Amino acid sequence: MFLSSLMVRYLAPEAVGHGTEKVIEAVHRKAGKISLPVIPVKFTATIVTLATGGSVGKEGPCAQIGGGVASLFADILRFDDRDRRKLVICGISAGFSTVFGTPIAGAIFGIEV
Repeated sequence: MFLSSLMVRYLAPEAVGHGTEKVIEAVHRKAGKISLPVIPVKFTATIVTLATGGSVGKEGPCAQIGGGVASLFADILRFDDRDRRKLVICGISAGFSTVFGTPIAGAIFGIEV
């Protein structure tokens, strides 16, 4: 778990925390922009923490990874800020619904954001 803490602290400080609040903050304050290092760092840190018996939820990291991948696609496709926000919300909803296996709940979560 110490390794995952170091990875997050030095490689992607934006990945600190549960994840859900960070992507919601990115949607509302940063036009949906999530930096590229967040995706692999959050993924690896979550796996390391879970593998070593740490207490971590799956929904937050999945929402943050889904939002990060959506932000990456928005960069590649050169979306404007409004469309980027929409795509990131879809990515958050996809990550959220994948964890719980409930697509309707993911859609409602996206509307709530």
